[in-house]
Amino acid sequence: MLSKVFRPAIRSPEVGGDGSLIFQVEAPAARQVRVELDALAAPLPLDRAADGIWRGSSPALPPDLYCYRLVIDGVSVLDPANPWIKPSSTGLGESMVLLPGRPDAAALPWQQGDVPRGLVARHSYRSAAIGGDREFYVYTPPGYDRRSGRAYPVLYLLHGLGDAAGAWFSVGRADVMLDALIHDGRCRPMLVVCPSGHCDPGMASDLPPPSAGAALRNIELLGASLLDEVLPVVERSYSVDADRRGRAVGGLSMGGAQALFVGLNAPHRFSHVGAFSPATFMFEGDFEACLRQATSPAAMPRLLVSCGRDDFLIDDVRGFVDWLAARGVAHTWQVVDGAHAWRVWRRNFIDFVCTLFNKDHHDDSLCNSGA
Repeated sequence: MLSKVFRPAIRSPEVGGDGSLIFQVEAPAARQVRVELDALAAPLPLDRAADGIWRGSSPALPPDLYCYRLVIDGVSVLDPANPWIKPSSTGLGESMVLLPGRPDAAALPWQQGDVPRGLVARHSYRSAAIGGDREFYVYTPPGYDRRSGRAYPVLYLLHGLGDAAGAWFSVGRADVMLDALIHDGRCRPMLVVCPSGHCDPGMASDLPPPSAGAALRNIELLGASLLDEVLPVVERSYSVDADRRGRAVGGLSMGGAQALFVGLNAPHRFSHVGAFSPATFMFEGDFEACLRQATSPAAMPRLLVSCGRDDFLIDDVRGFVDWLAARGVAHTWQVVDGAHAWRVWRRNFIDFVCTLFNKDHHDDSLCNSGA
């Protein structure tokens, strides 16, 4: 009798022996349930069993960290059996699941390992540039001690449209990756600062699309707040290298466009700029006006631009790279496998941070490369 009343809790998703993800949802009154998984081009339909539980398995997938939503009778919801959630500025967010590698394989860079760990702290400030209270997050590497007198370099890292300020940590796993990379000697110990990138009210969500002019205003507001408010607070509060050689800026999608605007217009303040799948359409077709300093004779930051072959922004980004080349702006251009997804941007991040702040990278020359 008790077994009929107290059904064991559903576990979802689970990892199949073949590397698939197995989803289960209790929705006895539902007519249709599917899973929108960022690894799949089409939704995964689930089948209803006699017990009212909908079940289904994905194809075998490579080890990675995936995001998904359930769609029950046309309504997107989080997985009630999974407490791991990717926050969003829109409020709904997505559920997340880690598909680990084989037990005998090396841990994924974004998989928590047995290494010394850094810390992530949240800061708030009143913004005169934007208005109201704002927030930013700061990662400090293992062993960081302000009293030691050691000055650390800083990467200012910007999120995409619809993401929360801490997305590079909550879903990007930048802190976990840095812990591993620093431990392995693959990158310099550094601070990472992640401010909120939604500055104009018209950019609070990616649904509906931003209104005309809102995207560019948003970029300009972020630039003003980052340079005049966030950066000074960081340099007063932490032991950091306040020279251009100790500063870098990077970002993905919306944040990639913001990183280009900030870094290329302030070449005297940043030594590196990284743009991953940058939403260059937000410059409204006028790169000359938006990036006025990019073609100046002053020493330019080392610039990396990357995009996935299947990214819906690939044509826009190629057009921007062509503009850089036509004006002789030194850059590295990478086309990588994948679409507009965190699985691509985590790998972009690793490639980028492993080149930052190295002694042989402090010169201001960089040869163009293409893909």
